Amino acid sequence: MAGNDGEKSENGKNVDDSQKVDDSGAGSSTVVNYSKSLPDVSKIEVFEGQNFRRWAERVFSLLDVKGVTSALTVAEPDEAKADPKIVEGWKHANKVCRYTILSTLSNDLFDVYCSYKGANEIWDNLNIKYTAEDATKQKFVVGNYLRWQMVEDKEIKAQINEYHKFLEELKAEKIDLPDVFVAGALVEKLPSSWNDYKQQLKHKHTQMSLVDLIKHVIIEDASRKECDAARAKALESRANLIQSNAHKKKRYENRTDPVLRVTNPNFKANCYVCGKPGHKAYYCRYQKTNNMPPKPKANLTLGDDKKDDDDIIAAVM
Repeated sequence: MAGNDGEKSENGKNVDDSQKVDDSGAGSSTVVNYSKSLPDVSKIEVFEGQNFRRWAERVFSLLDVKGVTSALTVAEPDEAKADPKIVEGWKHANKVCRYTILSTLSNDLFDVYCSYKGANEIWDNLNIKYTAEDATKQKFVVGNYLRWQMVEDKEIKAQINEYHKFLEELKAEKIDLPDVFVAGALVEKLPSSWNDYKQQLKHKHTQMSLVDLIKHVIIEDASRKECDAARAKALESRANLIQSNAHKKKRYENRTDPVLRVTNPNFKANCYVCGKPGHKAYYCRYQKTNNMPPKPKANLTLGDDKKDDDDIIAAVM
C-alpha cells in the first residue's frame, strides 16, 4: 500500500497515490489509496449474534456503494491466468470488505473470524450460521405483531414507529401484508380512549392507506393535546378563583366591625349586658360602646296641683 508521502519513481521523483503507474508493461493501472477508500462503519450497529439480516443488509449496502461487493460473491482469481488489473481490483475489494465486516463484529465474533483472509469466507460462514437460526424467528415475529397494542401513557408517534418496526420485521421474514390490512390493524390497535375516533374511521366509505391513516392519527393526536391543555388551563383558573373567594370569605368572617355583630342561636348563656340569651356581650347592642345614638325621650312638665285641672301640660321634645 502506498504511503501518504507517495512512492519514488526510478528517476527519483515522487509519485502521488492517485497517479497512474505501469505495473505490467502492457498498460497503466491505478495505485489505490486504501486509507481513503475504506468506508465509514461508525453508523453500523455492532453485530453480536442477533438481528443478522438487518446487520447484513446494512453492511452489504455500504459495500455496494463502494462498488466492492464482488469480493463477497466471486472467488479470488488465479494470478497466473487472470488479468493483473482484475487481480488487483479483487484484492482491493477483498481488503475493503474484510475490514468492513470485521470492524462491525463484536469482540467474540472477531476472535473467531479474524484468521479468515477472504471476505467471502467470513460472509458465507455468517450467512450459513445465522440465517438458519433466523428461520425459527418467523413465528415469534408474527406473534409479537399480533399481540402488540398501543397504550395510553406513551407518545402516539413513538408507538407508530414501533408499529413500522414490526412491519419491517415481517418483511424481513418475507411476510408481505396488504396495505389495507396493516392500516385496518393499526386502527384496532389504537388506545381505548380513541374508541370514538375508531368508530368514525370504521364508518368511512373509503379505506385509507397506511400513510394517510398515520397522517390522520398524528393530526388527531395534536388536536387532542391542544384540547387537553386548554381544559387543564381552565380548571386551574377555576381552582384559583375558588381559592381566592374562600380566602376573602374567611377574612370577611373574621372582621370585628360592630355592624357585623350577629346573634348565635347555639350560644346557651345569657348576655350579661341585657340578660337575653343567644349572643355574647361583645355583640350586644345595649353595651355602652355601641355607636348607635340613643332614642329621643319626651320630657313632661306638670302644672301646680293646687291649680285647676284645666292647666296646660307642656311637653318638650
